[in-house]
Amino acid sequence: MRFEDFHGVDELIGRLKRETGSGDPVHAYLFCGPVGSGKRSLARICARALNCDSDGEKPCDLCGSCRRYLAGTHPDHMELSDQKIIKVDQVRDVIQWLATRSFEGGRKTVLFGNADAMNVQAQNALLKTLEDPPRDVVIFLTAEKPTSLLPTVLSRVRMMRFSPLSQSGCARALEKLGIEGARAEQLAEVAQGSVGVALKLDRDEGFWRMREQVLEALEGIRGPGDVFRAAEGLKAYKGADVRRVLDMMEQIACAKMEGEETGRHSGYERIGLSGCGLLEAVMEARRMVERNVNWQYALETLLFSGLRAAGLRE
Repeated sequence: MRFEDFHGVDELIGRLKRETGSGDPVHAYLFCGPVGSGKRSLARICARALNCDSDGEKPCDLCGSCRRYLAGTHPDHMELSDQKIIKVDQVRDVIQWLATRSFEGGRKTVLFGNADAMNVQAQNALLKTLEDPPRDVVIFLTAEKPTSLLPTVLSRVRMMRFSPLSQSGCARALEKLGIEGARAEQLAEVAQGSVGVALKLDRDEGFWRMREQVLEALEGIRGPGDVFRAAEGLKAYKGADVRRVLDMMEQIACAKMEGEETGRHSGYERIGLSGCGLLEAVMEARRMVERNVNWQYALETLLFSGLRAAGLRE
């Protein structure tokens, strides 16, 4: 990805391009925003730009430095990402590495790809480096919520916030990445404006099989006699998949409700249940699942509740 692949955050991108292209960045950035909003990708773009050898647009992704960044072999870049917990010893190892001289004579860059995974001891260990960073070092942190970090850490970084794109903006971004129009619109809807989530879902065949089952179940309900048949295809799901089914139903309910309120085509007109009734039933099913109520019972209750709300009775 390049700077131009980001949409809806023009002011933020323009500022970062100027700072990284001119070689005048701040010592530490914190990118905050929801999953899939591009925080980590943008941090990597900024890191490449800081050491790019091109005389033109940075990063060029063609020079030796850019190619080493893209290959994950640049000797002056380090990452701590995709970890449930970042411990103090790991942070101390990074700090020790930052204190050494740059191998290629440029800047040393480090990315904490999920800074909210740092425990308190790890954040305190990083604090001294943030207060007095080594020369020619730039630190990038990403987090879903800034409140996951200590106030002392937040006060020593430049915070930049990301927001999900609109559905149309997400679809346009996906089209620029080579995804066909109708598919891009579908992905933008299910990903709720997150380009990163949309790209993951595009490759997730299990997600689409599950979604098709959910739609078939909801579209097949016209009366009480259809409930048990509709539940049959979904009752075998367990654990995280149960939450995923409920997430899908909630999203479908919200889209249907919006279509009912605005009169616009929602794509879910074949579902006889009302959007509002289905949404309320899904929320009650969530509460039941959290109380460890049997999933099949919660599912059947959800569908019967949706029927009552829609007035679909024999």
